[in-house]
Amino acid sequence: MQKFHFFNFILFCLNYKKLDVVIKKIFIRFNIFKKKIDKKSLINQLNRKKTSLKDYMKKENYRLYKEAEQYSESLKVKSSKKLKKIEYNLGGGGAYNLIYFLTRKIKPKIILETGVAAGYSSNAFLEAIHKNKIGKLFSSDFPYFRIPNPVKFIGILVDDKYKKNWKLFLDGDERNINKIKKNLKKKIDLIHYDSDKTYEGKKKFFKSIHSLLKKNTLIIIDDIQDDSFFFEYIKKNKKEFKIFKFNKKFLGLIH
Repeated sequence: MQKFHFFNFILFCLNYKKLDVVIKKIFIRFNIFKKKIDKKSLINQLNRKKTSLKDYMKKENYRLYKEAEQYSESLKVKSSKKLKKIEYNLGGGGAYNLIYFLTRKIKPKIILETGVAAGYSSNAFLEAIHKNKIGKLFSSDFPYFRIPNPVKFIGILVDDKYKKNWKLFLDGDERNINKIKKNLKKKIDLIHYDSDKTYEGKKKFFKSIHSLLKKNTLIIIDDIQDDSFFFEYIKKNKKEFKIFKFNKKFLGLIH
């Protein structure tokens, strides 16, 4: 767990004037808003319905699967070298091989992601966009308030040459999504949700972007083992889905 520095916290609140967002994040950290669920039953359900991520990609497009695996290995090496030079823990990467794979496969024009941190997923999206020669990535995040000068660490793994196709918003999801809506001229093709881990946070986010979804918008949701939101969403909207287990956690793909 990242060490909490009270002095950095005070400086952050004074410099960025986002105390309301910070307080909510602290509540989330200590599970103030967590919806009670039968965790054992949920995990059993996820295990019953999970699919092998590699088998899924191989079946969908073997050539792109190999390309995604090669990209994934290169990002691991690059990120390890870069993050070793930083004294703070910025968190690990998710299933960025899937992110790269899907972006290359469907060639989305508009991508929305929440949760950037060091930028594993952002880099995966942007490198795939670069290969596709089409697409824009809109990212929502909020700076770490536990470390000094936190803004400089957000998306630190993203190569500068890809940033022309990237719009990054740093005021927290609620404010960011309103700003992103004003920037969008088309509906969203691909979404990666990896920010507010609470049930209410997910519910609020997907309600806010509902009008921007197309019938075939792909949605990736990380950490679906945390609550019942994923299964409720697919049931309510009658969506097809895949579930993958990654690093002892689960992620869902809605399509």
